[in-house]
Amino acid sequence: MDLALYSGGVAGLLTTPTLPALVLGPRIELGFGRADGVPQKANVGHRPDGRFVALLSIVAGAHAKLYATWTAFVEVEAGVTLSGLEARADDRTVGSVRGAFGTASVGIAVAP
Repeated sequence: MDLALYSGGVAGLLTTPTLPALVLGPRIELGFGRADGVPQKANVGHRPDGRFVALLSIVAGAHAKLYATWTAFVEVEAGVTLSGLEARADDRTVGSVRGAFGTASVGIAVAP
């Protein structure tokens, strides 16, 4: 089963003026989800599917300036799927983009 999500998002973050800056705000992500597969048995049906996907979440974190245009960050995100995708085989769900989700990110960002 091949389950893919092609998407992009935007966040509106409130930040504190102190360093490291604390950030908090909503984020929306819109995209296209695709599910496809190759049946291994003759009696299994095959129907690829693709649809619009929308996710809504809250982002919280801290950003610390390292040098000129370099910033270190740590963020956590929690949200829900507003419009998702479910991949099925023989009337069973084998993969999906749905329900609640959470992520954690640590990294370095560069801004020109």
